[in-house]
Amino acid sequence: MRIHNIDNLSALMDRLIIERIKYSSFEDAAQENGDKTLSLTNKMQHQLKVINEIKSKLDKLLKEVYEKKSYSYVHELRTTKGVLVDMIEKLIIGNLDNRSSERYRIKTLTNGKIDKDALMDALKTDLWLRLSSENRANAKNSIDKEFKKIVDK
Repeated sequence: MRIHNIDNLSALMDRLIIERIKYSSFEDAAQENGDKTLSLTNKMQHQLKVINEIKSKLDKLLKEVYEKKSYSYVHELRTTKGVLVDMIEKLIIGNLDNRSSERYRIKTLTNGKIDKDALMDALKTDLWLRLSSENRANAKNSIDKEFKKIVDK
């Protein structure tokens, strides 16, 4: 039996998205520096290894479900509604929102001035990040529920 946030479908998909975003961040940093430093190149290679391992685990899960014609997992207790594709999209958007929020916050707080407006922007960013994280969690839970319904038909 699979466990939410550990090895179920949505957890692996979420992790794949996050690791891809990390890779993209290293790639952005390399482009901003004008070259790929050894450190960034090593980080990018590491991320590709992680991404490939997650893809392998996803492939294994899907083959297992196909062969057994069942999908069993311990779900997280939340109440959400939605269809599978909508929930996958919300998961992706949630991850992208988290990245955008973090980058904006760093930019806001490191531009040399911390004033009332900057603090208000930081608070708004924190709220945005919190809402985005909640949407990610809800989407992950719904993905597994909807996937199980499809498999159990």
